[in-house]
Parts: sequence; C-alpha cells; structure tokens
Amino acid sequence: MEVSNQYVDEAAKGILDSRAKKRFINAVTKVGRPTEYCEKLCTDFLAHRAIGKTIEQSLLEVGISDTTYYRWLQEKPEFRGVAKKGKYLAKAFWDEMAEDNVDNRSFNFLLFESQYKRRHNCSESAPVDCPGFSEENSDVVNIQAIFKSIANKQVSPDDAAKLMSLIKTKQEVTVMQEILPRLDQLEHQVKNN
Repeated sequence: MEVSNQYVDEAAKGILDSRAKKRFINAVTKVGRPTEYCEKLCTDFLAHRAIGKTIEQSLLEVGISDTTYYRWLQEKPEFRGVAKKGKYLAKAFWDEMAEDNVDNRSFNFLLFESQYKRRHNCSESAPVDCPGFSEENSDVVNIQAIFKSIANKQVSPDDAAKLMSLIKTKQEVTVMQEILPRLDQLEHQVKNN
C-alpha cells in the first residue's frame, strides 16, 4: 500500500510529540527496496536500546522493519552480536533506573517492575531457594527451615511470606480433600431422606 506524502503530513499534524511523529512517519511510509545492512543502522539501533527502548521502538526509530530485523538475525552473525549487545544495554538502563530511584518515594515501583519484567521476559514469580525447605518435609519442619533461613539472611521476608503462603495453601487443599467426600456423603443422605 503506497501512502502519499500529503496524507502522511496531514495525519502527522495532530501528533504533537516529535518522537511520536517520527515513529508514525517511519511506520507508514514504505521504502521501495529493503533496507541495506550498514554499520550506521546498527549504531543507531544500539543508541536507542541504550536508553531503554524495546526492540520494536528502536526499529521504528531507526526505520528498519521487523522482517528485515529478523532476516538480519538469521543471515548476519555480526548483527546477532549487535542484537545481543542491545539487549544488555537496555537491561542495564533499566537496572540503573531502579538503582537511581531506590529512595525516591514518588517513583512508581509497581509500574517499573511490571515494565521491567515485560521488557526482559522475566517470570512474574521466581522460585524461592530456602535451605531445608522441601515438599517432602512436614509443615513444622518447613516452617522451622523458613525461620532459620530468615535469621541467617538466606531468605528475604517477602520470599518467606511466599513460602508460608504455599504451606497454608497446601493445608487448605489437604483439608478440602478430606471435607469434599464427607460433604458428598451428607448431600447424598439429604437427597435420600
């Protein structure tokens, strides 16, 4: 689909932010031939990754299509290195932002955390490593292991709370497994009476 420059200019007038305007123009205008691989595009791509932008944002800023990006990843070993560096640069940017705002009360850590996890493909909950905690242990032994790990600073209080929640859930499931057959029996008795 060919878009006329007049239409693009008219549509872009409503966009006040110059960065958004540039992304919009790059997204809707088509170049007649595929983008040629060059060092300048790689450098520009890395510059955008270094300020924390996603791959998609960086591609739009530089004017590379996602098809070209993935083709270069397959065909050009040097570009695989560029993409890997970009990943580390973006992650470093977000890590530094977290460090810089540790004491900033107005910084929205919940929003930051969700963005960080989404951008870096982190799972929402990482497994907790607590020495002495095992599914095979009794609840009492596991609770003792949790308190000992907190005292030895091997487990954070938040992670300890996650483990305690697991124990509580296990207990509730066990109780439910015992209660459900009894409820079925009572329901059957009520229907028969």
